[in-house]
Amino acid sequence: MIRIYARFVAALAVVVSMFAGALMAAEVTSKVVAVKPDGEVQLRVQPGTSVATGDEVRIEAEVPGVGMLAIQTRWQVVLVDPGQSLVVARPQGEVTGTPQVGYNAIIMTSQSSEIDAQPDPDVTPYERITYETQPCDIAGGSPNDPDLAGIAPGVEYSDINADTVIRECLAAVESWPDTPRFYANLTRSYFKAGRMEDAYRTAVTGMEKGSAQSTAYLAMLYMKGDYVQPDLRRALGLFEQSAEAGNPGGMIFAAGMHFHGQGVEPNPSAAAYYYQMAADIGVGDAYTNLGYLYDSGQGVPRNPEESARFLMMALAMDNDMARKTLLEEFGTLTFETRIAIQMILSNEGNYSGMIDGANDPATYRALLMHIMN
Repeated sequence: MIRIYARFVAALAVVVSMFAGALMAAEVTSKVVAVKPDGEVQLRVQPGTSVATGDEVRIEAEVPGVGMLAIQTRWQVVLVDPGQSLVVARPQGEVTGTPQVGYNAIIMTSQSSEIDAQPDPDVTPYERITYETQPCDIAGGSPNDPDLAGIAPGVEYSDINADTVIRECLAAVESWPDTPRFYANLTRSYFKAGRMEDAYRTAVTGMEKGSAQSTAYLAMLYMKGDYVQPDLRRALGLFEQSAEAGNPGGMIFAAGMHFHGQGVEPNPSAAAYYYQMAADIGVGDAYTNLGYLYDSGQGVPRNPEESARFLMMALAMDNDMARKTLLEEFGTLTFETRIAIQMILSNEGNYSGMIDGANDPATYRALLMHIMN
């Protein structure tokens, strides 16, 4: 009897211990603010929230018309940054659903009063970056900045209010100091305000953070000699660096400098390389300039059909350069390119006149119809 009672007490102790542990556990609600390609996520929690490495995380989202769906994969906390109220969690096993910024993350924590001071040594702390739309993006982002894609449409330079952008973007930098695009937005507004020293310093910081747009702005300062001594060779190198990082402005300026021999000997082949790079991502000015090069055979083999194709692609975008060339200076193109353009217009059904390369009203009207279509 004593032996049975002892076993009962031991079993009861286990049950009580399990029940107590369950009572101590708690759920902390947070948001996904960044996702790495391997499924590792960054979460933002409320300041003062107690989370420890090893805590389990589940991620779920509200799907319109379906309801709340939870991703089957579980994540585990591997790093806590209490100063920034950030948590890094790594998936445990294969990720069966892709988490997105804005999804809910539920952290199952023991509510320990102490943050684990010994995080996984293989984990690199997240940079303080946000991919969510901020007032800084809305007020001052450039439509040509690839870092802004999917975040905000951007504002034309002539429409930005420098004081507003500076205020919003300084606040954004304070909250997320490693977000590259904020520095590009700030640099742009400093340009608009005429604060060239601030533009220079902010562009340098943005370049260091990885902003190709900031790199292009810095190149512009060296090209114009604003705040710094003019240095065309350095400007070209920075434009090339920006171009290779995917920035369309860097591509166009690098091409133009190579073509005109600014900071380097004239090199139409290098110009064609950077124009083609920009054309590959749909930049209208690049289409027009490639049209010029193929028309004249500079930097590329002369090819009237390619020239016509690029010029007409640019005109379809209502590109200003293409519009001027084709609607106002059509006769300056070679005869063969004008013939190729009329062939395109004829195949579209916009032109029914003679294929003679003439700069006449019928061709002009067909070109206008090409823009409208």
